[in-house]
Amino acid sequence: MKIGLLGLSIMCFLISILGCSGTVFSHSVMSMGESPSNKKISNTQFTSVSQQDYFINTVPEKYTYENLLADIKKIEEDNPDKVQCIKLCDTADDRGVYDIIVGDPNNEKQILIFGAMHAREYITTQLVMRQLCDVIDVLNGVSKETTYRDISKKNLLENVTIHFIPMNNPDGVSISQFGLSGIRNITL
Repeated sequence: MKIGLLGLSIMCFLISILGCSGTVFSHSVMSMGESPSNKKISNTQFTSVSQQDYFINTVPEKYTYENLLADIKKIEEDNPDKVQCIKLCDTADDRGVYDIIVGDPNNEKQILIFGAMHAREYITTQLVMRQLCDVIDVLNGVSKETTYRDISKKNLLENVTIHFIPMNNPDGVSISQFGLSGIRNITL
């Protein structure tokens, strides 16, 4: 499955996080991976089913701030021993910016992954959430690829903490997606 937002690109970065690889351009993102089966299982802990089946690929054309909040809540509920979520701040239009932490926050090795810094690049939020789901899949033992360069992915994650900030600019994203009606606070 390819997720893309077309635009002009000046710079390009290749990224790979535990099996989810993609290309990040200055104005577009393409994520490459397999489409999940659209399984619908209720009241199931994510110990035998991929996170990909429940999030990211099941939303409409626009992945909104509200979609993000619902996904964060579900991920927290179903993975309380693997994920911590911290609200970093409130924006001018009263939306939260969240840090989803996988691993021990006191680890020496820390990685930061963030998306939606620029309002029109909101597709990066889905890429970050997909990468988060891939990491959780590894920790839950349901990842299709269990090693990276002959090293267990689970072992690679033992001494590292990954911070996922999927939507760094939720106000800008809402304005980009919905125009002026995306603004909640009339004084802005």
